[in-house]
Amino acid sequence: YQQALAKERTCEQASQCKFAELNEELAVNEKSRLFTEAEKSKEAVLSKLTKLEARHTAAKACFAEYQAQDSRIRDDFLHAKNACRRLNNALRSEQVKMEEFEKLPSQSEERRSALKSILMDLEKNKTLFDAAYQTAVEQLSIETEPLRARIEKAEKALTPIQLAADEAQRASALDQQKLQLATASQHREEARASLAKSGASRALERLASLRAELAASKQTLGRIDIDDSSVKGDKGKTAHLSTRRSLSEMMAQPGNKVAALASANRDLTEVRQQEAKLTERVYALRTKVAEEKSRHNASIVLAYIKG
Repeated sequence: YQQALAKERTCEQASQCKFAELNEELAVNEKSRLFTEAEKSKEAVLSKLTKLEARHTAAKACFAEYQAQDSRIRDDFLHAKNACRRLNNALRSEQVKMEEFEKLPSQSEERRSALKSILMDLEKNKTLFDAAYQTAVEQLSIETEPLRARIEKAEKALTPIQLAADEAQRASALDQQKLQLATASQHREEARASLAKSGASRALERLASLRAELAASKQTLGRIDIDDSSVKGDKGKTAHLSTRRSLSEMMAQPGNKVAALASANRDLTEVRQQEAKLTERVYALRTKVAEEKSRHNASIVLAYIKG
């Protein structure tokens, strides 16, 4: 009995193991089926997602186009609205003008009647004024006959005086030009005289400087001659020779200074001669200017007396 029971238990365990294996195999098959279905579902979802993304991209492009169209339509609407507002304003303005134009015929007719009445009054007054003017002209012609005769006589007598005055005016203009030329020449000569005076001053200063240098050189030569007479002995001979050489050099220098002094004297003489000539010319020009001024003033007085 125990063996049978053990055998039965063994069979039961083997059955349980077999059942467990079958359950596991069944679970694996179920999972495989579920995985396959999930893969198929995933592929279907991915395909649907791809289609949805394509539709979304197309929808976005359409939406962007619709937005652009909406912006254009809004701009066109705003432009049309503004244009409509301007047209309404222009229409109201034209309506006001039209109403004013419609009033013009009646206003023009009233104004025409008033102007016609004023014109008739003016024509009547013109006739009266023409008659009065003609009467006044005839009266003035009679009264001014002696005056016109006197005016004609005075004009005939004034003709030669006017000619003389014109001639005096031309002569005065010519004298004025001569006076201006003489004045300009006087200014130039005065400038040259001023330059000559400044040159003479510089020459005098140079001459005084050269004379001072020459006097100093002569004093130095005099002292050297006095010292030369008192020299004695060998040392005195050596000093004598040295003094002679110095004397020769100093004699050469005063000679140059004397030549420069002579040149300065010649320059000073020439400058003084030029200054004397320029002074004479300036005096002559001043005399001429004074004469021209007197003549010009006399011509002005004569023209004033004749006028």
